[in-house]
Amino acid sequence: MDYCLKEIVVDGSCKDRWPHGRDCADELINGVGSWTMAKDCQCQQLPSNKRNCQCCINCPDKANVLINAFHIRHVNDTHDRCSK
Repeated sequence: MDYCLKEIVVDGSCKDRWPHGRDCADELINGVGSWTMAKDCQCQQLPSNKRNCQCCINCPDKANVLINAFHIRHVNDTHDRCSK
């Protein structure tokens, strides 16, 4: 299975956890679908109660249309931690 690094900006704090909030993996799994198999997530707090979530997700070519619809951006990083 191929994994690639993707990111999404969502509402909330990086400190949020269930039942009060969703972590980054939950944002991708619940927002896009369990097929993402999100793992190895990192969260960066942004102003205005926003956060940038970066996760390694399952990235088959056919998923690109759905990923684009949810404004999930591919992270162009030559040291992509997901492609090991």
